[in-house]
Amino acid sequence: SSSSVDAAHKSTLRVRGSFSKVCELTRTRPRIEEIEAMLAERLFAGDDDDDDDDGVAVEEEEGAPTTTASSSISSSSSSSSSLEKQRTRHVYTIDAIADAVHASDEEVAACLETLHAFPLHGHMRLLSPEYRASLFLAVLHTCLAERLDIDALHVADLARVLQDHHIAALRACLSTYGAPKDGAPRHEATMWALSRD
Repeated sequence: SSSSVDAAHKSTLRVRGSFSKVCELTRTRPRIEEIEAMLAERLFAGDDDDDDDDGVAVEEEEGAPTTTASSSISSSSSSSSSLEKQRTRHVYTIDAIADAVHASDEEVAACLETLHAFPLHGHMRLLSPEYRASLFLAVLHTCLAERLDIDALHVADLARVLQDHHIAALRACLSTYGAPKDGAPRHEATMWALSRD
């Protein structure tokens, strides 16, 4: 009968507790200035030291969708635990950075671009100043030796010669000393023009 079908679809609501106070949510100022300090905890110096050797799973790869508000609420304890693990390892995913500084995805992305941060194994990294300088000298030497046009540098041409350097690090170096020419995001651009300043 219809009444038995309706009864079968009803669910029981159980009240586990009550809260007698009113909470008011207020917007906090994002701590964007902390992002550089977080990434500076473990600068990338050319060695591929971001392997997940302690068994901590990488939560997100490049291009993975960001966490929705509803899933964020339901998994707050697990994300907090993940952030603590990432703090121990001194490498952070974009979601972990956003959680730590209480900023929007857009604010975090804008800061990461300004810092010339780049994704490596799902974590955001910064080049160490010494490695960035030596890598740029290697790029310039390659341009001279291979007669490459510094106004139309193909990342693939540089990567073919500079095989000891990670292509993501090459892009980060080019991002510091130049600009993409193909209209792609900096971490995906294939053609670059070096600055003449």
